[in-house]
Amino acid sequence: MRTTFIVMLALSSAACGTVCNHIDAAEQGINEKAKPCNGTTKGTRDVNKCNAGLSSCSPDDLKALGDYADCLDRQPTCQPSTSLSWSLAVAGCSQPLFSVSGQCLNAIN
Repeated sequence: MRTTFIVMLALSSAACGTVCNHIDAAEQGINEKAKPCNGTTKGTRDVNKCNAGLSSCSPDDLKALGDYADCLDRQPTCQPSTSLSWSLAVAGCSQPLFSVSGQCLNAIN
């Protein structure tokens, strides 16, 4: 029952699918937003592996993962004149990931 709840929570946490799909879209989006500053910030992930591992994540883990993706979504497009502050803001989006359990991270990465 707990696993079912976690999976249902994950499925409902992002409008376009699971939290893994949300993270993937947010990371692709932030890479697009980095282009004016000649950079990329995030690598790609195996969304299928991430989705398969979600049952190892707690509701708190899923919330933190969603918060990370939401933060990336909120970032504006990088401007060369503010690239340092932009990079720091994007780096700050990783803060919620520090609270994700090792069990969850190992399962989804």
